[in-house]
Amino acid sequence: MSELDKTYGVTLIGTIAASVLFGVTNIQVFQYYREYSSDHIWYKLAVAWLW
Repeated sequence: MSELDKTYGVTLIGTIAASVLFGVTNIQVFQYYREYSSDHIWYKLAVAWLW
């Protein structure tokens, strides 16, 4: 069990980092759709697919 205790901190840090990056990605996608609403549909679809 002591082997697993050493990985809990790393797992927590990784989860927090992934959550922050996912939030940043969501904000960027939201801002793109709000700021560039007149872009071609293919650009919008590409952004949605990458998101």
